[in-house]
Amino acid sequence: VAFSMGRLEQASEHYRAALDLADRVGDRHGAATWLTNLGSVMLERGLTGEALDLLTRGIRDQERLAHTTNLASALCNQANLLLLLGDVEQAGRVMDRAGQVALDLGSRHTSAFVCSLRGDLLQRQGEHAQAAHRYEEAAGIFAELGAAAEARLCTLYRAEALAAGGAAKEASHLVEQVAPDEPDKGVVAQARARLSLQPGALPISQEALAALTRRCAELD
Repeated sequence: VAFSMGRLEQASEHYRAALDLADRVGDRHGAATWLTNLGSVMLERGLTGEALDLLTRGIRDQERLAHTTNLASALCNQANLLLLLGDVEQAGRVMDRAGQVALDLGSRHTSAFVCSLRGDLLQRQGEHAQAAHRYEEAAGIFAELGAAAEARLCTLYRAEALAAGGAAKEASHLVEQVAPDEPDKGVVAQARARLSLQPGALPISQEALAALTRRCAELD
């Protein structure tokens, strides 16, 4: 609950307590789960070294125990972290594993997330058209599942990929399609700002620049 509400330090404390209890009573399945959950919190807190260690240990233990309840999501987080750290090849391998586990479990939501991660990887590799296709696919799955927020976010990612590939008008159109339904106007302003930085785009508006500045300050 604390994690979902953004109370990351509190979530860390709860997960550490749960991990300690699982270790003391010999609950190996529980310990593996709490390791990956704690790793996910550390990732959100920006503590990448600790996050990678926790996720790696938790995933190893879950695979050893054939405990796949949240293995796919843990693999997704590990892949995302590896991509952030610049290890593109390993991130791709972990994505492949996450996709297979999601398929085996029949989890379309996780499959959509993996698809979005593949878009991130392709963006990093400069394959903007393929990245846009992956984001579109992910947005479609999320929309079918009723996950509107995730679908909107993937559409904004798609817009950024299209703009990077030279399709600035189509990208701008997508952002404006999302804008009326997105409650977080800062996200939309940030997307507009990013699009304006692409070659051939219109100059950045003061509103978009101010929103991007505020978002960067929040991340700091």
